[in-house]
Amino acid sequence: MVLTAEELFDPQYPGVFFKAFNGNQLAFREGVTEKDANGVVDQYNHILKTEAAKKALVPIAISIAIWLLSCAVAYAFGWAIGWVRRGFRNK
Repeated sequence: MVLTAEELFDPQYPGVFFKAFNGNQLAFREGVTEKDANGVVDQYNHILKTEAAKKALVPIAISIAIWLLSCAVAYAFGWAIGWVRRGFRNK
């Protein structure tokens, strides 16, 4: 049986507190079993970790893109200098 949020949480009259991965405390109604509460906390922690991983990928992708772009610009600049030098060489 899947319980709804209204059946589990009651911020006004909490019975049991559980600490989540990010330090937040989740307040459950009086009478909610520890098994049900742990299941909800585990799902909550999984969502937090997934979102944190997604946010961490953005700066990594930007850094890789900047690195590749700078390598391409350096290569193009070197190739252009070589092209000019070859143009002025005596044949």
